[in-house]
Amino acid sequence: MIFSKTAIKIDGHSATLDSFIPNVTNGFLGNGSRPAVIILPGGGYAGLADHEADPIALKFCSEGVPAFVLYYAVKPDGKIFPVALAQALTAVKYVRERSEEFGIDPNNIATLGFSAGGHLCATTGTLWNSPVLDKYLDGDRNAYRPDKMILCYPVISAGSTPHIGSFENLTGKSFDSLTDDEKLLLSTEKQVGSHTPPAFIWSTAEDTGVPPLNSIVMAKALTENHIPFELHIYPHGYHGLSLGTHVTTPATFGNNYGCADWSDKAIAFMFDKFEVK
Repeated sequence: MIFSKTAIKIDGHSATLDSFIPNVTNGFLGNGSRPAVIILPGGGYAGLADHEADPIALKFCSEGVPAFVLYYAVKPDGKIFPVALAQALTAVKYVRERSEEFGIDPNNIATLGFSAGGHLCATTGTLWNSPVLDKYLDGDRNAYRPDKMILCYPVISAGSTPHIGSFENLTGKSFDSLTDDEKLLLSTEKQVGSHTPPAFIWSTAEDTGVPPLNSIVMAKALTENHIPFELHIYPHGYHGLSLGTHVTTPATFGNNYGCADWSDKAIAFMFDKFEVK
């Protein structure tokens, strides 16, 4: 495996992209045909959760998928929106431009995010072509677009059961002071359209931190816009389970949470092919 670090600078703010590139082994898909995933840890836009970073990258690498962890801007690192989004999209472009070097299919690059990182992930797929990014991104905007999204117990809506702290940290404003237009822009289910890539979504019914209604309204929006998606609402599990195994939870070895199969399903989703109409 090759490991490296890359700095991504946007508007004076520097993010770090950690690259985990597994070797191409005999009998596996050859160079140029592997999917890749860019991981966006959660933390309410106020921090970045370690257990939603390297353990996820190593899980995907174990299945031959090159993985990249982005340590994007969080409070109090200046104005987060849309800086963190510009950093995430620049990471997509970085991976795509080096697809030959990394043995990656340039048309199969996913963003994956947890909780507030799930909101950031959702914005990569819904706002990548938005005018709010004109100051931060140049050239062909399609170069920044992810091909898939993997949304893990994501913050989605500023309208339906909003995670108020995430939106306050993201905008630097009290939630009550946000305008209707600002809430509309940041409600990613309201920004879904034909430009949005296919999505894999999972949450748990017992999640009181970010209720599963966030995932459900996103799935509804994808349905209405004829975007392929896969949705799993597991009956049990608290917010922030990450892998749902002993690696990221207090569970003992061999006693995984029922949702622990999400990562295998998401990896299968990475290798799936979709024809978006």
